[in-house]
Amino acid sequence: MNVQKTKEDLLKLIQKSGEIVRKGYAEKDKGERSKEGLGDILTKFDLEVDSLIVNHLRKNYPDCSIMSEESPLIEKASEYIFLIDPIDGTSNFVKGVPLFHTGIALAEHNKVVLSLTYNPITNELFHAVKNEGAFLNNKRVKVSDEGIEKATINLRTWPDMHLEEKLKARFGEVTHNIGNQKCSHDEISGISSGKYGAFVSSGSSPWDYCHYLLVTEAGGKVTDWKGEEFDVTKNNILLSNGNLHSQLLSVLD
Repeated sequence: MNVQKTKEDLLKLIQKSGEIVRKGYAEKDKGERSKEGLGDILTKFDLEVDSLIVNHLRKNYPDCSIMSEESPLIEKASEYIFLIDPIDGTSNFVKGVPLFHTGIALAEHNKVVLSLTYNPITNELFHAVKNEGAFLNNKRVKVSDEGIEKATINLRTWPDMHLEEKLKARFGEVTHNIGNQKCSHDEISGISSGKYGAFVSSGSSPWDYCHYLLVTEAGGKVTDWKGEEFDVTKNNILLSNGNLHSQLLSVLD
């Protein structure tokens, strides 16, 4: 796999998907419905973007596995898997809140080597290739150096609201800046660009967490809640600017 060549291809693809999302954002009828048994929302534009991306990947990378939030797993005998979220933050999209992203990542042996996530309304396109840095609109970004008192920490453990309330109470002892942007890609990419200090989450899926590469490539730190190395098979994650990491791990212990 030529990751650089793949990056250039996916940069064009994700911007093409942004045209669909922008059109959908302007339309009153988004064709939304609830996903059965998940308490989540799906729109016709999620499906349109999903079709565009999955069909492109199937045609151009036929030997790779493909996992998307909105379509069945395509499993191949390959060390590579593409991870797709057509619209991360669909509830924001439906409500007219311009805080949602389309994301595509490539993992090798469950470790992400390429990450792209795009908000077509704000025109923020993040990308990272392993060992080559993280970028916002082709300008290199880095994490903040804020301490626990000033940094915004985003927290989400849906659907386990009992755990979320418990953690909010514990985090409240060290900071008052606790948020939930309802868009994992924003919460993760925002750490890489210094907007947020940390993100603590559990219960989400590979297409939600796969953009952790942006944080590590921007100088931050990423682990699971035990402080161990993260990969996309794990379902809890702690991402931070690095300064906050040990203190937040102690709260999770």
